[in-house]
Amino acid sequence: MSWLSRFSLAQRALTGLMSIIAIVFGAIAIPQLKQQLLPTIEFPMVSVLAPYQGASPDVVEKQVVEPLEGTIKAVDGITGVTSTASEGNAVIMAQFDYGNDTKQLVADVQQAVNRSRAQLPDAVDPQVVAGSTDDIPTVLLAVTSGQDQQALADRLENSVVPVLEDVDGVGQVTIDGVRDLQVAVTPGDKKLAAA
Repeated sequence: MSWLSRFSLAQRALTGLMSIIAIVFGAIAIPQLKQQLLPTIEFPMVSVLAPYQGASPDVVEKQVVEPLEGTIKAVDGITGVTSTASEGNAVIMAQFDYGNDTKQLVADVQQAVNRSRAQLPDAVDPQVVAGSTDDIPTVLLAVTSGQDQQALADRLENSVVPVLEDVDGVGQVTIDGVRDLQVAVTPGDKKLAAA
């Protein structure tokens, strides 16, 4: 038998009192513990989104990505930069080490982007975005109706979105899943068009 077991059996009153004290302190402490299902984690990354409507990927790379990359790489604390140029859009992602002051790095990247605006086309307005787990949607609602999608989206935008935005703690409300209207124009047969 161990010394703790012998002590506990010999001092039953003291052992019972210590157990009661531990239970009371636990009951007081548990409601005061901060509990989060998904704690706040800041990602060591800053993204720069630069849409350039109607431009080909080559034009986006030459006129948008290269000037932005050059100024972002010069920011202290940035460990790597990756870029994607697609039709009408540029995405530049800058990585940094954990432990760096994220807010200061985002501000430094924003200043670098502002300095490079003179080299960018007039139609390009780059946005600096830093993400954390707080930006992940916490509530997703699905809505169905007999109406067409666009009418339902308009109705939700006018009636439901303002109510949800007024709730304390709500950062953003978006409506997704609505297909954009597309019109396909095909060249017709000249003989048929003339007839």
